[in-house]
Amino acid sequence: MIRLLGFCTILFLLYLSFILLEQLDSRILITAYDDYIIETTIFVSLGLIAITVCLIIIILKIISLFFEIPYLINKQLDKNNAQKTVAILMQAMTYLMLGDKQSSLLIIKKLPAKIKPEYQELYDIINAETEKDFEKQIQYFKQLTSSKKYNYFSLKRLAQIFHQRELFEQAEKYATLAFNLVEVDSDILEILIDCYANLGLWNKFVVTVAKFSRVNPIRLTTLANKIAKHYLTTAKYYLELGEDKEAIHCLESALELYPTYLEALDLYFTINASLSKTTNRLSILKSAFTAEPSFAIAEIYIKFANMPANAIYEELSNQIDRKLYWHLLIAIATYLNLPEQIQALSVQYHSDTPMSSRAKAGI
Repeated sequence: MIRLLGFCTILFLLYLSFILLEQLDSRILITAYDDYIIETTIFVSLGLIAITVCLIIIILKIISLFFEIPYLINKQLDKNNAQKTVAILMQAMTYLMLGDKQSSLLIIKKLPAKIKPEYQELYDIINAETEKDFEKQIQYFKQLTSSKKYNYFSLKRLAQIFHQRELFEQAEKYATLAFNLVEVDSDILEILIDCYANLGLWNKFVVTVAKFSRVNPIRLTTLANKIAKHYLTTAKYYLELGEDKEAIHCLESALELYPTYLEALDLYFTINASLSKTTNRLSILKSAFTAEPSFAIAEIYIKFANMPANAIYEELSNQIDRKLYWHLLIAIATYLNLPEQIQALSVQYHSDTPMSSRAKAGI
């Protein structure tokens, strides 16, 4: 209803406008060649002028469009080529993410020999990742280090590639440059830990492990055994320098990561025995024995526990399930020369144990 009313109002106003224009209009006589008289009105003249101007504009637009056609065609072709280039690059990157470098290489070959500068860096990354020649691959990534977008990525990849080939000096160089840009990348920290350990840069190694434990403590547990072995090597280095306290500290760090590490346990207690400090540290061995009951750990405990044989046997047997590990306890009792304990264990558990368990125990 409101729309109808508005429409009627507009029609009425137009009607009034035409009436007013008709009243204002006046006749015009135009004489041509003294014989021809053209009679018209002001508004008709203005209308003809307006139509003429519109026709002139249209003609000029057509002429202009005629000259612009090649430019528009080239522009559209460039747009199509750009879309095709992006599509190929994205497809190649997808194959790279899936680990299919061969397919990525085949896709990238569909690109023209010369691509636009805005796609060059991405093109270089794909070439670098698919390149089989080591020297060429390194060269690609070195070129990318000057890129604002891919500087960190290229430094990280260089560190990873050199690390995989155990070229630790070069790996440490690029990993350090990457670390200076981003300090919380656990991949880079892991590379630095390995590099420092293999290059004997023990002070940097200890500091980096501490940094790694703060950045990614969960991942640290998955690398615990490897880092513990590096700590053992560090301890041996400090021992050669006569720095027993630093060596003990490194061994404690190793055992914190890998509590049942036999070589670290043996060296740790050997050093403490020379300092007469083994008694108050036997709990470390008991915890290791509880976590992983074995004769090797028991042997280290027996070696450094300044106690009677019966007391040692009781301490160790109290840490584990006697019924489950009776064969291990027999071996310990035999080593300690405790015939009564051997007899008691044999009587209590031997008859209930399957033949496979007896064979495992060596009975």
